[in-house]
Amino acid sequence: MIFSVGIAALAVGFALLRGGSLEKLLATSFRFPALLFTGLIIQVVFEYWNPPFLAGAWNIALFAFTQTLVVFFLLANWKLPGMWLAALGLVLNVVVISANGGMPIKVDESRRGEFSESGEIDLDHELITDDTVLPLLGDVIPLPFTIRVISIGDVVLALGIGRFAYRRSLEDPVDETASVQEST
Repeated sequence: MIFSVGIAALAVGFALLRGGSLEKLLATSFRFPALLFTGLIIQVVFEYWNPPFLAGAWNIALFAFTQTLVVFFLLANWKLPGMWLAALGLVLNVVVISANGGMPIKVDESRRGEFSESGEIDLDHELITDDTVLPLLGDVIPLPFTIRVISIGDVVLALGIGRFAYRRSLEDPVDETASVQEST
């Protein structure tokens, strides 16, 4: 998530250098924003509140549900720049997490001792092993100058969000009601 926010901030920065504005970005109207907010709020709540009943399959089911809400929001707004790309990134992450029961992660050999013998790092991540399904979709891309790794889905999601932020910072918002009235 932090990676996507960073890419969006860079995109807005470049747009501002080209004469764009935050007002243009903020004037964007979305369809079904409740889907996005509901998905994100549920994720944030259960990130900090970890009840015992959310172990194992229930945790994955809740994750898949919240991500699906966000994907539906993105698809409902597919005409906006970058939305279909962001949706694809989320779908890639949901597929690999659902297939493995957590996001597979590749860690440097020097850090392997920090994790449990079961390979489970936390509720959301597990070490890549020979049994990992779709390991290339896991967190395998190292971020330079950090110890973090991200997935292909994270990169695609960030590119979609960055494209959206850049283009909407440069473009004037389209008044859909005016274009409908002009055509009649």
